Formats: sequence, C-alpha cells, structure tokens
Amino acid sequence: MTGMAGLEELFREMSRKKNTASSTKRESTIKQGVVHGQHVTIGSKNYSYTAAVDINIVEGMYVWCEITSGGIAVIVGA
Repeated sequence: MTGMAGLEELFREMSRKKNTASSTKRESTIKQGVVHGQHVTIGSKNYSYTAAVDINIVEGMYVWCEITSGGIAVIVGA
C-alpha cells in the first residue's frame, strides 16, 4: 500500500506489536484536524503539534494526525 492508507496500516501494525502484552489498550487511529496557530484542532480538542513529514503548514490547513500518549499531534499528511 502507498500513501495515507499505507501509513495508517503501518501505524496499526506497530500498535498491534506494541499492544500484544496488553489487549485492553485501544488501537490508535489517524484523525483529520485543522491547524490554528501552534495547535491542531481535532473535534473539540486542541493539541500542540509536530510534523513527521516535510510539508509547509499554514493557518487553516486540514492535516492528518496521529495523537501520541503524551497528547501531541504528529502530522503525517496534509
């Protein structure tokens, strides 16, 4: 697979390997959000962000994010 579908499958596979010892953890998902200043808004929540890909991010841009356990949105696509 390529593109976002391939990246999402990679995250799922990594999550499955990490969570084999604990089946109570939920599987992580990639969600769409909107950039507002130094934060990404996903639903009704705001997250600080960092980018995993080399893209130019501007105000109001829609991005795809993976939320870390520390509450930071990692931008994986736009």
